[in-house]
Amino acid sequence: MNINAVGTATDESIEELEQLLGCNLPEDYMGFLRKCNGGLR
Repeated sequence: MNINAVGTATDESIEELEQLLGCNLPEDYMGFLRKCNGGLR
């Protein structure tokens, strides 16, 4: 899984995170991860 503090998250990384957590993430949060990956660029 490639969820880091820098860069963007791929759809595959987000899907892997959802599987790990056992739930579906909200669309707006997935958009945030795709843009900012939870951190700074």
